[in-house]
Amino acid sequence: MAVVELRGRHSSSYSEFTVLNYLPFAVLVFDFSNRLIFYNKQADNLFKLKEFSEEEFYKFRVDFGSTLAYIQLSHGNGKPRYGLHFMFNDQKYVYDLIPASIIGQDYKMVIIKNSEKMPQIEREVEALREENRILKKIIDSSYDGIYITDGEGKTLYFNEAFIRISGFKREEAVGEKVQDLVNRGYLPKSCAAEVIRQRKSISMTIDYPNGTEGMLSGSPVFDENGNIIRTVLNVRDMSELNRLNEELKKAEKLTAGYRQQLKEVQMEYQQKSNIIYQSKAMVGVLDLASKAAYVDSPVLILGESGCGKDVIAKFIHNIGERAESGSLVKINCGAIPETLLESELFGYEPGAFTGARSKGKVGLFELADGGTFFLDEIGDMPLNLQVKLLDVLQEGVIHRIGGTKPIPVDVRIIAATNKDLQKMVSEGKFRLDLFYRLNVISINIPPLRERKEDILPLISKFLKDFNKKYNTKKRFSHQAIEQLLNYDWPGNIRELRNVVERLVVTTEGKEITEADLPREIRAPLIEDYLPIDVLQNQQPLANLPLKHLVEEAEKKYISTVLDQSKTLKEAAGILGIDISTLVRKKQKYKI
Repeated sequence: MAVVELRGRHSSSYSEFTVLNYLPFAVLVFDFSNRLIFYNKQADNLFKLKEFSEEEFYKFRVDFGSTLAYIQLSHGNGKPRYGLHFMFNDQKYVYDLIPASIIGQDYKMVIIKNSEKMPQIEREVEALREENRILKKIIDSSYDGIYITDGEGKTLYFNEAFIRISGFKREEAVGEKVQDLVNRGYLPKSCAAEVIRQRKSISMTIDYPNGTEGMLSGSPVFDENGNIIRTVLNVRDMSELNRLNEELKKAEKLTAGYRQQLKEVQMEYQQKSNIIYQSKAMVGVLDLASKAAYVDSPVLILGESGCGKDVIAKFIHNIGERAESGSLVKINCGAIPETLLESELFGYEPGAFTGARSKGKVGLFELADGGTFFLDEIGDMPLNLQVKLLDVLQEGVIHRIGGTKPIPVDVRIIAATNKDLQKMVSEGKFRLDLFYRLNVISINIPPLRERKEDILPLISKFLKDFNKKYNTKKRFSHQAIEQLLNYDWPGNIRELRNVVERLVVTTEGKEITEADLPREIRAPLIEDYLPIDVLQNQQPLANLPLKHLVEEAEKKYISTVLDQSKTLKEAAGILGIDISTLVRKKQKYKI
């Protein structure tokens, strides 16, 4: 390979042309000032250029360059000139002159003809031109700016994205060295110059004169000898990213504000709905219920008896839009006889059956029109009525008993049950299609024993309410509170409320102690094991022998443990005795 420029005959600055060494024909490359800047191995072999003296080589350059100066040729990818002639050392050469643009730089490519290989040569040249066009399209398609310089920092090319970001015009920068652009005030600093100086990848930000902030990442391209032949810069519009980031922050702030407002509204509605809770489990229940309130999808509330399913149903209705357009109508499907349930739900026409009102009756579905219909204990609904309920859910119409005309109703359905509906479906006691229609939004309320954090707030609420109702000032002792917290509450909130009311009404004094609690809740007391005649004051405690009291207490305690244990082995373990001893005591006390 040989490269010629004013700086010297063997400069490697244009080593990007080394691919031409693999072509099977002689190639000379001139710039548009008609300076020879490269010749390939085939050209060297053809003209024996390496054997030239400096004077001979200079003459060759000048003669060929002068010949080209008289030939009109357009820059870039203009029209080639074919079949041109050149005399050198009394030898005539035929050549083609082809304009070429490589990474934004225009050149004149001289191809010395070989008539036998010309078809192949033309195909290879056209392939190179096509590759160049594709490379330019790839660079121009990038959303980020691409800026390319040679190894000395001379600007060769930049894409449209760079023009958009920087505001530069091609005529202002192409062909100019980046350091000159800095010196003339076009740039405050140059990433390409730093890449060349440090010979490694560099990142920096630049504030362009048009006010845009750019994030630049520049990388050097080396030839096989370790010389920098190109720098390639990727330029990203940080002003746009900063603007989007600010918009994102504003949106996040606005969202946080909406969330806070929503929480405040939810808390307000929770207070109105009289919902008391502290547990994470109930936070999840209320969050799901809040989301369900703003849509009209059917809701299925699951949970044990007494856990507050009706309270959640009221909450969903009260905070939704239907609270303004209609009422919450409730029916307990298990509390009304099957023969009456259909007429209650759907109503009937005059004379529909014996004993029917002469004017007929409006059903609960019609009364709930525009509002919410709460079907409690949906698992107790007879199968024949489940079909009619399915029509309401699917078609939005009802048929009164004895009527033929469909009546449109606009109701939101909330159903609740303490039964396992999926098991009932498998047993044929509940329709599968109705289960799917109801189970769009499923809310499972955990029992009180699984959310004991809610027990104390509930006790405080109920105690306050009943003190006000009965004009008392009762309070619980610490020991009583501890026993209430440790109890499993199989009846859930309903049982807790009833226990608090009973204690407020029946206890003496202002403090409710552990001894006042129902026997199933508190820890066993010695009084639980005393003979009944002592408890009823029919016989003074001081007149009874100790052995008799001990035996009575032992008998009652063993009987209690046996009732609570599944096996004798389990009971013996609780009592701390072996099974044979337990059997003897059972026989002794006739338990």
